[in-house]
Amino acid sequence: MPPPSTLPTGLEEGLLARLETGLVINRDLLDQELIDQPQHFLLAAEECVLAISKRDAVKEQAKQLDAELLLSFREDLESKGKKPTEATLSALIEGHPVRKKLRTDLLEASRDVDILEAVKEAYSQRSWMLRELCSLYVAGFFSVTSVKGKDQSNVLEKANQDRRKKIRAHTT
Repeated sequence: MPPPSTLPTGLEEGLLARLETGLVINRDLLDQELIDQPQHFLLAAEECVLAISKRDAVKEQAKQLDAELLLSFREDLESKGKKPTEATLSALIEGHPVRKKLRTDLLEASRDVDILEAVKEAYSQRSWMLRELCSLYVAGFFSVTSVKGKDQSNVLEKANQDRRKKIRAHTT
């Protein structure tokens, strides 16, 4: 199955790609990332609200069509002298081509809502990550003199050697 960003949706072309691109954090520009975060989140939230509105409109269309088809099929069966059962009416409604199209539209709209809610949640997570990165920055984690990678093993090795010397000095 392709990743969600490549699935066909009713979303505006390129919208999902723009939203996903906005999730990337440049740790060298944390101040700008913090300034831009509310705008990124607002865009994702607005798109999510629009998708929910579209999905709800399709649901409403489906309900209205179901009611109209129910009356139409019931009247048609009764005019032919047949007793309409709920199962028969339900099968006729579900098999109607317009109803099938609305079902497909509803599934697509629901998927769009799910995708945009996930993107909105990702922007929430981005906000938390920005806070954490800022804390690391304040603590000097990104500075040149911070202890990282190979330098860290040298510092630890030196500390271990000093500790061994002290232990030897006390035992002799």
